[in-house]
Amino acid sequence: MRYCAGFLILTLLIPSPIAAQSSATADGIRALARGDAAAAARILQPLAEGSEPDPLAQFFLATMYDIGSGVMSNFWRACGLYQKSATRTNPLASQAILLSDVIRRAGPNISALCTKASVKVWREPSPVKFVLGSDHWIATNASGFTIGHGRTERTVPTGWGGLEWEFLPTRYTRLEVTKPAGMVRHFIEFWFWIPNDLDTPTAWSLMWSVYEVTKADAQMVAASDVTYVIGSQPPTTYQVQAVGRLQVNADGDVERAVFGSNAHISVIPYRGAP
Repeated sequence: MRYCAGFLILTLLIPSPIAAQSSATADGIRALARGDAAAAARILQPLAEGSEPDPLAQFFLATMYDIGSGVMSNFWRACGLYQKSATRTNPLASQAILLSDVIRRAGPNISALCTKASVKVWREPSPVKFVLGSDHWIATNASGFTIGHGRTERTVPTGWGGLEWEFLPTRYTRLEVTKPAGMVRHFIEFWFWIPNDLDTPTAWSLMWSVYEVTKADAQMVAASDVTYVIGSQPPTTYQVQAVGRLQVNADGDVERAVFGSNAHISVIPYRGAP
């Protein structure tokens, strides 16, 4: 039912809000109307999440999360955005209420998450671009990864972000290895703090997720919490290499080393063609 409702909104109601908009929101809606969902996500997300959010941008971004268009499907994320967008200045406020109610009826846990998502702040890593080599680059954005490799450019949808999460700067690590062959391996690292409680946090876990880039693809190869801090707020700066690092071992392979009380080392096998 959610999918049908979402597609009806996109196909039948897009022209009306475009006519009423003169801002960047209209550019995002036009991108969605012409089928460029990745561009729509890049345009609409900062408009929906900014200090003065646009309810119409919130609504269309919610629909994209609802049907998994241009972004990874996330129903409770969609529900929160629908509810935030249901203001008197939004010409689609009644549709937003209807669609959020449809998601809420999926169960009490979903309904509770919808309520949290409608009042808490959703955060994602800041967009960034890294040059990996000649004619090889990767960028993060609202849709996930966009990767350029030679004449190929593709988007790899990736779900990331969460309520009240705090992201540290995204890192790019380049390692020269000899196993399984002499080559350069490329890794994108995300470091972020997750609160133990959304309403009154007293501790924060530091999460470390690692993606490997091979040609025009990116896959998550490792993810876990590595440490924690006590307090109502996490550190705004942190020396992450003191608790975890990617490195080349004596065998010439890549390993993920975690330090401290949870110390352990694991090899990251190469999944591409040498």
